[in-house]
Amino acid sequence: MWLVGLPLLLILTGSGGIAGAGGGLVASVATCPLDVVKTKLQAQRAIQGELGYLGVFGVSLLSTFANSD
Repeated sequence: MWLVGLPLLLILTGSGGIAGAGGGLVASVATCPLDVVKTKLQAQRAIQGELGYLGVFGVSLLSTFANSD
């Protein structure tokens, strides 16, 4: 009799795994660009006479429109 509920249990367990994978994908897609901006701000060097990044917005613009590192 317990075999009747087994397919339902497998379906529910599988859908939870799919939902978890989808949530992880959305979270990584949302946070990866912010992590790149944070890393660029942390790694910038101040060279005499040269402007660095002008905050988060400046890094975002340069990263989006220029092919920079």
